Amino acid sequence: MENYRKLGKGICTVFRVLMAMLLFVMVALATVQVITRYFIAVTIIWVEELSIYLMSWMCAIGVAWIWMENNSHIKMDILDNILPPRVLGIMDVGIDCVTAAASIAVIRIGLKTWSVNHGMVMSVINLDEGNRYLPVIAGGILLLFATLYMAVEHVYRLMHLRGGAK
Repeated sequence: MENYRKLGKGICTVFRVLMAMLLFVMVALATVQVITRYFIAVTIIWVEELSIYLMSWMCAIGVAWIWMENNSHIKMDILDNILPPRVLGIMDVGIDCVTAAASIAVIRIGLKTWSVNHGMVMSVINLDEGNRYLPVIAGGILLLFATLYMAVEHVYRLMHLRGGAK
């Protein structure tokens, strides 16, 4: 299980580096846009659209990163002090199952939306409009992966819970 956790930390590091790179590119693009607009009186028309694409990818990566980095999911911790650890473990596995189902739904919706918009080119940077929805598909896949990864961790913890101890 130790190697499994090291793998998770490595994946989180990759997510963190990707997020940092995307954020750096967005800040650089915004800086160039401000400089060219106010000092040279030239507007680079594709910067805003590219920034939207980058932000979409950051959201797709960020959801899975947060799910894995926190070794949990978003939850209210008020029950942690009231319910026994075994019940909390069962709830964690149940939430993982619901999230996996939601991830599959997001993937299906993303694929359907991509197929409807694929082939149209309406953007300034001449990208296929279907590509605008690739982060939805990738985000669903990454969230599904992160959820299944954490489900294994939660089931392992649940199986090794003895006598109500954490």
